[in-house]
Amino acid sequence: MDHTFIARITARIETFLGEFAGPMGIFPVDILVRGQRNNLVIEVYVDGDRGVDTASCAEINRALGKDLDAGVLSGEPFTLTVSSRVWTGR
Repeated sequence: MDHTFIARITARIETFLGEFAGPMGIFPVDILVRGQRNNLVIEVYVDGDRGVDTASCAEINRALGKDLDAGVLSGEPFTLTVSSRVWTGR
């Protein structure tokens, strides 16, 4: 896949998270983009100073999906997952 395309998606997600989730104390931990342009899979992992509950992940998922669909991924089919995971140091 085109690295420039992936970089544009990743940059948009980072900017979105800073604007939307930052005020909630939530920040990105990892962003993975894989698949083909006509079938992208995007996994966004977030964390927060007080943890992240499933309701916050769902809220971010809905808003981020709308943002990507209206912008950088307009017309591109994609699957988006927003999740929180605990880093174990391994």
